[in-house]
Amino acid sequence: MGANGINPPCKQMVTSLAGRKAALARYILYLSLFLWGALIVIFFFLAQVAYRRDLPGNNTTRPYWDPALIALLACSFVIWLFIQRILHQLWYQDSKERHAKNWFELAGMGFLWAAWTGSILASTILLPSFVWAAQRASLNLLYCVLVIGWIQWATLSILLFPSLYIVALYGSWNTHFYDTWGHRPFHKYTLGNQENGSRNRERIER
Repeated sequence: MGANGINPPCKQMVTSLAGRKAALARYILYLSLFLWGALIVIFFFLAQVAYRRDLPGNNTTRPYWDPALIALLACSFVIWLFIQRILHQLWYQDSKERHAKNWFELAGMGFLWAAWTGSILASTILLPSFVWAAQRASLNLLYCVLVIGWIQWATLSILLFPSLYIVALYGSWNTHFYDTWGHRPFHKYTLGNQENGSRNRERIER
């Protein structure tokens, strides 16, 4: 229950199809974040291979790994570590885990969103200055990284801001984050009204 005495939306939606769909959509969005990060690492590796392959003898001092690109790659690894923990909690709902709270999710997502915004903006501004590599496959691969990076930024925004709005509205900072968008639809289905839903959960647990 929130600080103002009103149950969070998840408690009101737990028996509804909309709540189950929202929970599933949230899980898919987090999973897509993990996959986008994997694609960014893969494209970075391919770009480096292409760059080394096409490197002319008179261009050995040209910079390739700019700090902005390094920051983007580092953020991808941090997102991997954070998302795998979130996905584990969304699936298993371990209520004894002290970090399975809204404040932890929002703090982590807020930090990642800020870091990712700075990295992707800096990389977007930097990349056109790679005019010396305009004819190289590595530059095209880096542009693919930027496209995926902006898609990942949009996914982060879709996950962060609705959750922040819901949690701030109901004051449920210390409740479990796997209930923010509705009950998880994977193991504990509930049907009917609130009373029937409680009985169904007890029957399933037996």
